[in-house]
Amino acid sequence: FIASQQIDLHDRAAMADLHLPESLQTLILSRMDTIAEDARRSMKVASVIGRVFEAPMLPGAYPELGTLDDVLGHLETLRTADLVRLDRLADLAFLFKHAVTQEVAYDSMPFSVRANLHGRVGAYIEARDPDDIDRHLDLLAHHYGLSDDHAKKVEYLGRAAEAARGTFANAAAIGYYERLIPLLDGSERAAATLRLARVLQTAGQLPKSESVALEARGLAVDLGDTRQEAWAEASLAETAKRRNLYDEAWERLGRANELFARLDEPSGIADMLHLAGVIAEFRGEYDNARARYDQAREARMEIGDLAGAATSEGNLAIMAEFTGDYRGALEINDRALELRRSINDRRGIAIGEMNAGYFRRLVGELQDASAHLETALAVSREIGDPAMVGHAQSTLAGVYLAMQDYPAAAAQFSNALERQGELNDLRAMSMTLEDVAVLGARAFGGTDPFELFGGTDALRAEIGAPRPPTLEVELTDHLADARATLGDEATDAAISRGRAWTAAQTVSAGVAILERLKPVR
Repeated sequence: FIASQQIDLHDRAAMADLHLPESLQTLILSRMDTIAEDARRSMKVASVIGRVFEAPMLPGAYPELGTLDDVLGHLETLRTADLVRLDRLADLAFLFKHAVTQEVAYDSMPFSVRANLHGRVGAYIEARDPDDIDRHLDLLAHHYGLSDDHAKKVEYLGRAAEAARGTFANAAAIGYYERLIPLLDGSERAAATLRLARVLQTAGQLPKSESVALEARGLAVDLGDTRQEAWAEASLAETAKRRNLYDEAWERLGRANELFARLDEPSGIADMLHLAGVIAEFRGEYDNARARYDQAREARMEIGDLAGAATSEGNLAIMAEFTGDYRGALEINDRALELRRSINDRRGIAIGEMNAGYFRRLVGELQDASAHLETALAVSREIGDPAMVGHAQSTLAGVYLAMQDYPAAAAQFSNALERQGELNDLRAMSMTLEDVAVLGARAFGGTDPFELFGGTDALRAEIGAPRPPTLEVELTDHLADARATLGDEATDAAISRGRAWTAAQTVSAGVAILERLKPVR
């Protein structure tokens, strides 16, 4: 601006008399006003496309600008005014020199004009590449989402949401669904709301998932849509299970199962059989859990739900582990993992790799265990499931513990506790803290690890998730040397003190042990 006034920067009097624009936006608007009308129109259309824009898109989306040669002339005017520059010659891509320049050009147009232009840009992208629409879903959702074309807005926000959900781009999927749902009515709105609840569940946003699923259930009830009501109850049951609210989960599971039976919905019935097995397992009802998993696996195979059948098979591997049959558990899990890989079930692969690592740790194959768990951790991060990430970190820490690499184990346990604490997953935290107690007992002994062990007893009792018998034996063996050193009387007294702790005290004690063992940086 000063240069345009031809003022000598060393002329103090001239500089003192200089009147600067009120704001950067005002300055840019005043510069735009000096540009020819045709160049200014091209600039405004370009601002709708984005900070980077390809010149052919301007006349393609808005033919009123003239030919491509005309538009290139307009852009040369803008370049001379130092507002845009050529970014890529190959596809004639230009760049607004400053983001605020694009913003001011965009904001200078009425909302209705912007909405019309977004619709035109979306239509141009559709027509330009009709055989590869899926590759441009995000772009089409953006432009049609800001357009005044309701039908296209609904279509592309929905398609982009589903595509993001399918690739576990959870944050993007949540954003699209939240923009889509207010545009829908009736059963379509209930279905989209329920899909949002499921994505939130995967992303670990459990309170919000519950709230959204309740909204979906209310919509379904008002509409008399029994099928959506059943799936909403199923979602609420899963969320309650993840929040360690097993009684509530069981009640909602029962309601969902009644509705699925009334509808003769085999996939829903199979899912509820599996969920019933999980709740029974967490409550320590292992025979019941095994029977439910068997039934769920058969039901899922009958309807061709291979991912679900592999999930039930994987949980049967855990049942084998609880009987002490570690080799059998490993074989069952590897069969399930092979099936999951064959259908590229990413979440199933993460679970299968994690259990493959855990079972290999139990049979002493520590290097193979570590490799499987690194894969599980990578896939869990890829799908954006924080609960799975925490579980994989805790299980990998157990392998480092078995390798006697205590600093590495402490670092991974700390990571796991952080994830699990964010989710308030008390069951997962109790399992991690049990291993932290073993780590402390082996690394430095004393009463602290046994107090922590007593604290995990209280934590499990609080949520109604007893320790599996095989795990009880395993932990007793791991703590045997430390008990012998300390003596039974002192050990039992320490465990008793820990059993009087609150959950917060137990977690704090675990963190204190880990702080003593973390690597020095």
